[in-house]
Amino acid sequence: MLVSCSKESSIDFNQAPAEGESSQERAESIREAFKEAPTDNPASEAITRDIQRTFTAMAKAGHSYDVDATLNFIDFESLFQVMNTASPNAKLSEKQQNGFVDGIHKGARTRWFQKDQGIFDWIEVKIMRVETSEDDNLALVYARHFTTEQGADTKARWWLHHTDQGWRIYDWEYLDTSIRMSRLLLAGRDALVEKGSSWTKSLPALQSARKELLNGNFQQALDILTTGNQAELPLELRAVRLEYIAICYRSLGKPANALQSIESALRLKPDFPDAVYTRARIQFDLENYEAARADFEQYLHTLGSDADALTGLADCLTWLDKNDEAKEAYRASLRDQPTYDALLGLAYVTAPTDADELAGWFSKLSDPDVNYDMIIVELYDNQGMLEVSEAINEAYRKVSPDDTDLAWYTARIALDHDDPKKAAATLKPAIERAPDDETQAFQELYWMAMARAGESTTALREAGRSQEAFEYLADECHDNWDGEALDALCEEFREGNEEQTVLHFYLAEADFIREDYLHAEGHFRVGYKLAKAGDPLYPGLVHGLLDSMNSLDRGNEGYVEVGKTKDAFAYLAGLLFNAENSESLQALIEAHAEVHADDLELVHYRGELAWLTKDWKQAAKELSAYLAKGEIEEISWWVLDRCVRAAIRAQDYELAESEAKKGLGDPDNYLLIVVSVAKDSPAAAMQAVDTYLAASEDPEDAGWWVTHRSEE
Repeated sequence: MLVSCSKESSIDFNQAPAEGESSQERAESIREAFKEAPTDNPASEAITRDIQRTFTAMAKAGHSYDVDATLNFIDFESLFQVMNTASPNAKLSEKQQNGFVDGIHKGARTRWFQKDQGIFDWIEVKIMRVETSEDDNLALVYARHFTTEQGADTKARWWLHHTDQGWRIYDWEYLDTSIRMSRLLLAGRDALVEKGSSWTKSLPALQSARKELLNGNFQQALDILTTGNQAELPLELRAVRLEYIAICYRSLGKPANALQSIESALRLKPDFPDAVYTRARIQFDLENYEAARADFEQYLHTLGSDADALTGLADCLTWLDKNDEAKEAYRASLRDQPTYDALLGLAYVTAPTDADELAGWFSKLSDPDVNYDMIIVELYDNQGMLEVSEAINEAYRKVSPDDTDLAWYTARIALDHDDPKKAAATLKPAIERAPDDETQAFQELYWMAMARAGESTTALREAGRSQEAFEYLADECHDNWDGEALDALCEEFREGNEEQTVLHFYLAEADFIREDYLHAEGHFRVGYKLAKAGDPLYPGLVHGLLDSMNSLDRGNEGYVEVGKTKDAFAYLAGLLFNAENSESLQALIEAHAEVHADDLELVHYRGELAWLTKDWKQAAKELSAYLAKGEIEEISWWVLDRCVRAAIRAQDYELAESEAKKGLGDPDNYLLIVVSVAKDSPAAAMQAVDTYLAASEDPEDAGWWVTHRSEE
């Protein structure tokens, strides 16, 4: 069968490059081949081109899962010869030899081409270096194999010999795992001789776990890896199994377990670059940034330039506040293979000064259509990097000018630049192209742009004077505090809508914005009378009427007009307190007490009235009573603040401290600082400061509060 001697299989493979190399020579040759700027290729250009064509064809076959075409590039007979020559085993019968090689071939057909984990599923092979024997019939190829996953590639060394069929592979070594195929198979052969069975029977479980891992089913993969007898696996594959376990634990949010497993893998097999990389990722998760940095650097020193490892190194440097070094690492990653992770990382440490550089890197991404959405969401929506986002937009426009997401972000950026006309012009043609579930958002953003451009009435006419368009445009005019535009919009909408409460609500708001409180009162009153039970505008109409009448010093009349309700009292009392109108507030409290003596808001505003009149003792008493009886989630922090300060000014430090300790459900460390300072207790104050800052999400902002608010 495959072990029969032929002219090709009698080649002296010991003459191949790297045979008999020392570990130091191996390490140096790998670093040289995969560094960012490798030296001149030792092989001739013709041989290199020929070998590149071989791997390109093999990648095409492997990516298509064409088993026969892919395996045709591998000379299994010569692979067995290399293995057997390296370590002959006289105990192996010819039948066993044939069965073993046949098993390898069958295993390759079934295991190497499983969907989602085909080991030859490459989209590109980049030849980094080619060395040849003296007669140029044997070659050693250093190559990077890229997959559909951005930033992911495998480094390998391939031994080939030239035949009548072209270049054929007879051995290879995966450098990420430091596993050479001939030596791995040799271990299987010896196990067959010594134990009567090969450890290859244990491979299906490992491969099943790998498949689950690649599909993101980490718990299922872990269950496979931690059950059954896998002790028969050779050392190299036991180390791989431990790395898989570590990856599962890491993905399941158990970094401590992951670290323990990966350390075991590296003790078993120290020459395992991929495990070093995995340990770096785990250390990063554990926020051990120096340790992670050291591992990333070790990996890069061993295997040369690598986009993912360089990005990981740059991330560590960023967390270590070494931004200048991080920039160079991100740039090196982008030079190696442009990825959106490295692009975003570079943006974090350089923006906005290098917007054009970032746009240049974006244009080199392998799939801008996919990457654009992720990048623009992060840069614009999450980080607010306006200049960089604009540069990315312009770069993407050259690739996909009609993309609706591009139109969306172009319009939003135009609005940020106060150019609503550009935003509207961009959005109008995009509305029809937008996906059905996004049409409404595009339409509303267009209305926003038109309102800000002073074209709200035009937009309303374009929308057929629909109530939906009117309400949205009216809200925009109101938010822009543009009374004239709001009034014009209402007039455009008026015909046929005289009985709509929404018309009178916005007519009133237009008058209120222009401080025409008398006409605002009239429109609010019309809307209030038109409103039926359940009308969502009813509360706004009531509050608007009270606001207008209060602006005319007739707020208490409005309270009576709307029926002396608890809601009307609370709203109007708030207006009067904010205006520091103690006289009208006193009258309102007295009137409300006659009809709603049990209203807790009476206690609240008696306390606020006492605050206005500087009756600190009464203010502290009433506000404390309100805090004790009120619903915590509905009480403003400022009420607690005034209660504590009123107690301090009344020199009732016991009450002040008690309320600060209760807080609004939890002790208020800021107010405890205030109380401690008022009591002239420096030690207690400093302890409260430490507690306050430690609990704060933004210590700098918290420090500002302590410094400036305490001046009172």
